[in-house]
Amino acid sequence: MEEKDELYKHYSKTMPIGACDIKIEDLKDLYDKLDEKNKMAVELQCKAIDDLSFTKEEKDKIKENVKKWINVNMRITGTKGGYLSSFSKKVLDKINFEILTITYEDYFAFEYNTRMKPRNYFEITLDFTKSKILDFSSSPSKATYNTSRILVAGIDEVWTSGIFSIVKDYFKERSSLRQLINSSGIYDVILWLIVIPYGLITLNKLISNLQSTLDITNTVLLVFIGLYFMLSLALIWTVFFGFVRWLFPPLEYISERHNKRSLLKVVVWALFLGIVVHYFVKLISILF
Repeated sequence: MEEKDELYKHYSKTMPIGACDIKIEDLKDLYDKLDEKNKMAVELQCKAIDDLSFTKEEKDKIKENVKKWINVNMRITGTKGGYLSSFSKKVLDKINFEILTITYEDYFAFEYNTRMKPRNYFEITLDFTKSKILDFSSSPSKATYNTSRILVAGIDEVWTSGIFSIVKDYFKERSSLRQLINSSGIYDVILWLIVIPYGLITLNKLISNLQSTLDITNTVLLVFIGLYFMLSLALIWTVFFGFVRWLFPPLEYISERHNKRSLLKVVVWALFLGIVVHYFVKLISILF
C-alpha cells in the first residue's frame, strides 16, 4: 500500500495599520479580542495533536505544553531603552516611559521551545515612532515611514481570515485625520494650492510697498527679493510641515500626561486654519 504525503495549505494575511489614536483602554480591548482568538488557536493545535502517533500520556503532556506556550504576549519597548513583556494585559498599567513600539504575538514561546511556528499565529506591531522635525534625508512628499502592521498566518483558513478581519476592522474604527497628514502627496498639494499662491499674493504686496516707500525700481533687485522670499517661504513650510508630522505621528498613544501636547495641537490647528481663512479671503478679494 502506497503512502501519500499529506499536503497543507498555508494562509497568510498582512497589511499596514493606518493612522489612529490609541488609548490604554483600546490596547486592553485589543488584548481581549486577540486572547479570545488565541484560545481557538490552542484548541486547533491540540486537535491536531490527537492525530499524532503517540501514547495518550505523551499527547496529554504535549497539549499541556501547548497551552503554556501559545498565549498572547505583549512586548513594550520605550524610546530610551525601557522594556516590558507579559502574558497579561495588566502590564499596560505598569508603563512609566514613553512608548516606542508595542507588539502582540502568540508564537514566540512555542517557537523557542519547539523550533517551529504553531499551526496558527499572529503578530500585531504598533509603531509609535515620531518623525524628525528637520529631516532633509527624506522627501516630505512621501508618506511618513511607519512599521505598524498586522500579520496573521496559519493552516486554518477560517481562523486566519476571522482574526485578520477583526483586527483590521478594529483599527479602521479608530482611524483619524492624522492619516491625511501622514499620507503621500499632501505636502505638494498644500504647497501648490495654498503656500505658493499665498506667497505670491504676499510678495506682490511686499514689492508694491518697497516701490512706493523705498522707491526701489531696480528690476534685478526686485527679482532677487522675490526669489529669496519664495525660497524662504518654501523652507518655512517644509519645517512647519515636519513639525506638524512630528506632532501628529501615524500612531499615537494618548495618555493623561499629554496635556501640554494637546494644547500645542490646538495652537497649531488654530494657526493653520487662520492662515487658510486669510488666504481665501485675499483670493476672493482679488478675484471679485
